[in-house]
Amino acid sequence: MGTYLEMRYALIFRDDFELLRAFSKLRDNGMEVSLFPSPDRLFPACSLLLIIEMKDTERSIEILKMEGIEPIRIVKLKKISSRYEFEGI
Repeated sequence: MGTYLEMRYALIFRDDFELLRAFSKLRDNGMEVSLFPSPDRLFPACSLLLIIEMKDTERSIEILKMEGIEPIRIVKLKKISSRYEFEGI
């Protein structure tokens, strides 16, 4: 199995309630989303990231804005095999 490169975005939210609300709204609207533990160097609190596909970024942000949900940070990342590399950190 070779190494593959895949671009995605990680959304960071203020609390788990807002994160789970965003996760549900995006899934309900057919977006492919997943949850991933936040590394300490990205966000020091023990939290989860909401991961979205690069191609779905604009639509996902629109859906969240319509629901009044806003991430505190959006980070571009790339997935290499089974681990993520966070750009700009």
